[in-house]
Amino acid sequence: MKSSQQELSNRGYLEKGIISSNSATREELFTQLTNSEPVQRSLAARELGNRFILVAGTAEVLLEHLILEKKLYTRLEICQALAKGDALTVYAMIPYLNTIGNSQYRSIAEAKTSKKKSYPLPRGIVARTLGNMGAFAADILLENLKQKEYAAEMIEGLGYLTYNKPELQTQENYERAKGYYELYKEDLLFVWKFVIFSSAFPYTYTEPTLTEIGRQFSEEAIQQELKRTVVVCKRH
Repeated sequence: MKSSQQELSNRGYLEKGIISSNSATREELFTQLTNSEPVQRSLAARELGNRFILVAGTAEVLLEHLILEKKLYTRLEICQALAKGDALTVYAMIPYLNTIGNSQYRSIAEAKTSKKKSYPLPRGIVARTLGNMGAFAADILLENLKQKEYAAEMIEGLGYLTYNKPELQTQENYERAKGYYELYKEDLLFVWKFVIFSSAFPYTYTEPTLTEIGRQFSEEAIQQELKRTVVVCKRH
């Protein structure tokens, strides 16, 4: 059943193209993020993304509100605002990868292979947002995979970004990420996500590594993901 306009508004839905008069200051928009009306919070997030996301401190405020926000469309507006950010925004987002949302897989026992025939949407909302940023974010994420506590979520976002930005689908980028697979291969969840990440690249780059993973790991989730990934890789 199609939602009514009121139902959509109650969830923070804001039509494309709607903006405020641009007269509100950044601090006024920060205050508006706490408004009791979800649509007003969505409008504040949109304005902050359009006008202030590159100002130091804006991303941090949006992230703190993302932790608390319950309404679907307002959450999406916050994420769209963050996706317009720069390198400093990426750095601000990394510590939130494991703390915002509860849909992320936490162990290999939870992992389920996507039925999608393309790169699956990251389950974590911050990883998904990183995956919607500009190509510049890839180098930052590749460098920061060294932060092991965030690496599994980070490689999901990096893979989604890479899949949607063909210029990132280079052998050099794959080899850089592969170095972290070698470093973290005792973490089965990271291995599984690395296989998914591999589906963002041509099979000529990934074949040796995927073959090795297939020999080394008998876990059902990894074996099933290998089958899906090989099919996607071969479409490049």
